[in-house]
Amino acid sequence: MPLITRGQQCRSLHELAELLTVWRDTTSEPTISGGTDSRKGYLGVAIGGVECGLAGDTTRAGVQRFLTSGQATARSAVVPRAGGAMQRVAFGRSATPIHGFYLYTNEPHWRPFELDAPYVTAWRILDGVAALHRRGFQTVRALPGMSPSGTSWRVSVAPADNIPERRMYPDLRDWDLGIHYSIGAGYEFAARTVTASSTGDDVADLIIAAAPWRVVKAHDWAYAGWFGEMLGLAHELEGLPIAYDYGYEPLTAWTFATLDEVRSFPDPPRHQSSSSDT
Repeated sequence: MPLITRGQQCRSLHELAELLTVWRDTTSEPTISGGTDSRKGYLGVAIGGVECGLAGDTTRAGVQRFLTSGQATARSAVVPRAGGAMQRVAFGRSATPIHGFYLYTNEPHWRPFELDAPYVTAWRILDGVAALHRRGFQTVRALPGMSPSGTSWRVSVAPADNIPERRMYPDLRDWDLGIHYSIGAGYEFAARTVTASSTGDDVADLIIAAAPWRVVKAHDWAYAGWFGEMLGLAHELEGLPIAYDYGYEPLTAWTFATLDEVRSFPDPPRHQSSSSDT
């Protein structure tokens, strides 16, 4: 009997990678089904809220490529397949399928779209704040930073008058008047699931509904412009922004958590708003 049986389910790409690592290291089977089953939905996995299936004829070489190329933590996307009857899951910036690794969505899709990316919920929260600014809710703020251990990114969403001027520590003036998220929470934000299939506008609606303060329309064009430019650079660098850490001195600029380089961005302008409640 093969180690991986038809119908098994994984809740994430990370869990899939763990299972495939055990399979690679403890068996000599040529395919994940042991060569007995080539059907597409042999092993199930949820990616960004989308149900997918790994085909039973996925090869040992394909699994090895998946595990050793960092794809378990890379961006994943659905790409067209000839005829459109099924969609292949591809990885990386170039959205390239892995040879011998036959992963498909369970349902057909008719356009390419992103399934998941590293820290996708964190990115969607920041996109949600930017969406609120576009709607005119420009006194909503995101305060991102690192945990005391330096290993976990976190963010608080709060009104501008609840954000301290200097950010040596992530202490809001009133912690309860904020919505808080840490990477350790996975896809959960404000008691809801936020994945790659969520949009910035979806998260903006969620913030308005979940906010423990009254979210009103108020213009702060300087901050909204600053935030949009900062977030654009963060996406370009693929590095989450950091406004504070637990060092001995407050940070004098925002930085970006990238693997290749350390980049900084000036602090946001001081809060200036004109209220126009609607």
